[in-house]
Amino acid sequence: MFINGGFMKPSNNCVSLSLRYIVSSFRRFSTSSFFRFFGSPFLRFSLSSCLPFFLLFCLTVSLSPGALYVFTEAGRLARSTDDGAHWTWLSTPLPGTDCVDMTSDPNHFIYVLTRTGEVHRSIDQGLSWTPRGNIPVFDARAIWVITGLTFVLTQSGDLYQRSNATGNWSLVGNIGASDCVDFVPNPGGDRYLVFTKNGDVWEVLPTPFTKFLLGNIGSSAVIGATTLNNAVLAVTEQGDVARSTNGGVTWNWVGAVSQIPVTGIVNNGPNIYLTTNAGEIVRSTNQGSNWFWRGNVSQVGIGGIISDTLAVIGIEDSSGIETIQILSVYPNPSCGMFTIRYVVSHWGWIKIRLFDILGRLAETCWQGDVEKGDNIVNLVLQKKGVYFLMIESSKARAVKKVILE
Repeated sequence: MFINGGFMKPSNNCVSLSLRYIVSSFRRFSTSSFFRFFGSPFLRFSLSSCLPFFLLFCLTVSLSPGALYVFTEAGRLARSTDDGAHWTWLSTPLPGTDCVDMTSDPNHFIYVLTRTGEVHRSIDQGLSWTPRGNIPVFDARAIWVITGLTFVLTQSGDLYQRSNATGNWSLVGNIGASDCVDFVPNPGGDRYLVFTKNGDVWEVLPTPFTKFLLGNIGSSAVIGATTLNNAVLAVTEQGDVARSTNGGVTWNWVGAVSQIPVTGIVNNGPNIYLTTNAGEIVRSTNQGSNWFWRGNVSQVGIGGIISDTLAVIGIEDSSGIETIQILSVYPNPSCGMFTIRYVVSHWGWIKIRLFDILGRLAETCWQGDVEKGDNIVNLVLQKKGVYFLMIESSKARAVKKVILE
């Protein structure tokens, strides 16, 4: 494992603090309208062992450039206006006593999620709160809000969506994993990535609900992730930071922090922040390769559970929108021999894979460099049943159902 960077600072011996999350808004500079907004972060957490006492559970969300917000599981909200160096606790308590996640929408409205599925919104930066419905679950983990869409993910893999017309929540589908810890948008598209604690990375399309197991980070202690326009970062409890540049399929270790366990990751503008269970806040200005101590949340001893978090950071992507279109799969149904014609908008590397109806990888059929424009590939598949054929690059993918007789 390659580790670069890190920081050293003595931990506080007076009070043992455990930051749960730090989350702030991101700026999307992509041409995709799906990501063109400010201040909509992800916050996530994962369960781990509790310290004997004085555990601090914090989540950070950014409502404007330079502002970070943290909250405790018991319902306190704090703010930093100097990139995490100093913190001020707000007087208005959060609704509920088991807050597990927090995010904001393009209007800078704040949303809080409790473990039992309650969702509350503030339109005045935490001064007052109104309910947004309740999901009948006991293991809510993450909330994501964007114009017209609100999603909640549970630890057991259930994905819920809120109807803006009725205000009701409905079950979209199940990821198929029991240790989900994070939920972020896939770079450059309308799909999402779900991370599990044991490192599995799933791609999810909410409507119609479709899931694919993309790969594994290579760690059993993943706590959070953050999405860039052309890459994804993930962090482990041990402080190792991994990066994927092909949509979550493969991962490389790029950096680390020296104080552990890490409990949260977030960005605020160009910077990325990590938190530790000792209450430390560290910052990276080069997308996770090097980390430096930034500050410490005030010593508030709150009994709670350690969890993890994530954030999203946007960077400029000047390569344009990449697309893949499957023009034909012939014959279909087939006895196992297919001729596939497809078109790609960019020259580059692609992979063709086969998944079963449960989203499990059945076979990697072909991978390599292709030319821009029309392409043809012949496949021989020694299988029977209904499958999904996926053609994907680092920024685009297309799926076609195939029947093998």
